[in-house]
Amino acid sequence: MRSGRLLRETAILAAAGLGCKLLGGLSKLPLAWMLGAHGIGVFQLAFTFYGLTLALAVSGFPVAASKLVAERTAVGDSAGARAGFRLAYALLFAIGALASAALYFGAPGVAALLRNPHVSGPLKATAPAVLLVALAAAYRGYFQGHRRLIPTAVSQLAEQAVRVAAMLALAYLLRPRGLVPAVTGASLGSTLGALAALLVVGWLYHIGGRLGGGTDGGFRRRGGGVRSRRTPGRRGRLRPVPWHPPPPAPPPAWRLRGRGPGAGALLRSLAATAAPVSAGSAVLPVTEAAVAVIVLARLQAAGYTSLGATHLYGELYGLAYSLVTLPAIAAAALAAALVPAVAGAVAAGDLRRAATYARSSLRLTVVGSLPAALGMYLLAAPLCGLLFGVREAGAALAPLAPAALLIALQQTTTGLLQGLGRPVVPVVGMVLGGLANAALAYWLTAIPSLGIAGAAGAVVGGYAVAVGVNLACLLGRPGFWPALGDAAAKPFIACWLMALAVQRAHPALARTLGQGVGVLLAVVVGSAVYAAAMLVMRGFSRQELELVPGIGAGLARRFGKR
Repeated sequence: MRSGRLLRETAILAAAGLGCKLLGGLSKLPLAWMLGAHGIGVFQLAFTFYGLTLALAVSGFPVAASKLVAERTAVGDSAGARAGFRLAYALLFAIGALASAALYFGAPGVAALLRNPHVSGPLKATAPAVLLVALAAAYRGYFQGHRRLIPTAVSQLAEQAVRVAAMLALAYLLRPRGLVPAVTGASLGSTLGALAALLVVGWLYHIGGRLGGGTDGGFRRRGGGVRSRRTPGRRGRLRPVPWHPPPPAPPPAWRLRGRGPGAGALLRSLAATAAPVSAGSAVLPVTEAAVAVIVLARLQAAGYTSLGATHLYGELYGLAYSLVTLPAIAAAALAAALVPAVAGAVAAGDLRRAATYARSSLRLTVVGSLPAALGMYLLAAPLCGLLFGVREAGAALAPLAPAALLIALQQTTTGLLQGLGRPVVPVVGMVLGGLANAALAYWLTAIPSLGIAGAAGAVVGGYAVAVGVNLACLLGRPGFWPALGDAAAKPFIACWLMALAVQRAHPALARTLGQGVGVLLAVVVGSAVYAAAMLVMRGFSRQELELVPGIGAGLARRFGKR
């Protein structure tokens, strides 16, 4: 594959991933109105253990399958590539079926562990999705092994679109029958989305042409020895071009030795790649599942009932957490662009350019996410009332607000470290952060005066540890840290002015126009004050201001930093 095409398909895959994250995050808004905090809590608990099962059973195999297919294809062994795919498919079918059965029949046990019987039905609704995702993962691995990334992107978008549509539709239709049927219907959306992904990627494999078997550059051969493509003639008319068979490929290396790799060798290759990837991918789901059990148990130790603890858990992880992760979507896009940019600069020996990328990305992350975190803290209760209809969730959002900055920094620093060839450091940071989150949740959540605010503080502490590990690794590289004034002092001064404006404007606007309109206008006022303060202090470069549509050139000339 040409490098240009690979970069284009990589960009499409990254954009599809960001689109899926944005769609999933925004879908929590209407779902919260239909289910309420308690229903969101049950839904989030079921989804947490579904994600854990998925990570343990499936996560490493797409990478392993793509690696095996790529290796076989590179030596001209298309038959070996297909044999590796068939083995991966059979293995994922067996593992996925076992994992789905374990999740379905183990749902009552998980509900007993969480001390909430309502979780059992939603868990059973998500169980078939594990098998469907496993089968789709085999196809995705095959395509990625041939460096075809668009099928993965298309299947991901189809999965998320169908999941969100089915989740909202079923929750709405089943809500009159009760809360538990509505949550179960919403959870069934994961299964329907996984089915859509499998159908799409399977269709692309079987109908769109099996790579290396019966296609020529995406065009099927037709009878008569004539290619289906035509070129323009002298007067613009199309003329058929005779098709000539390509020269025979040289025999693969294994055929020269007399035999190809057996099933045992292919299986060992799959396991050797899948095991470490699965272990790394399971860090976050294991942490989330452990913290869920700890938070629910410690809230009950603080005096809450099982239903009350689930209600508070839903306010924190189902509502507040979905808000603080929204600024990280932009950071994830930045991180996706940083990996190839920094890696290319390092490979070319241009460390100065790599350091420039690092300074700019860290500064932009702080400039963009710090006011978002402050705004969530200042307007926590009215924001939750406006977006979710649950004003009480502001008690969880306010202490969780600093996580908006930390999550964005974690995304950006992870992209930098991956580009620098240090991918293990972010994994270590996440492991240490998860342990800190669990320990702090156990200690803080049981304090009656803190309750769910203590669990929110534990999340902030966990991300602070993860970001600290990443920044400590970058600290030892000269030139990788931005100037203190640009990265910290100017944004903090602008945020202080923004806070003064919001605190004065919001009460007056809420009294005059109502809470809904008042909080929206307060957000507009705060954003305008922050942007104006940054412009006056020349907190943006000319290149950054020129990207503003319409008025960018004028702003760059007047306020751009040279």
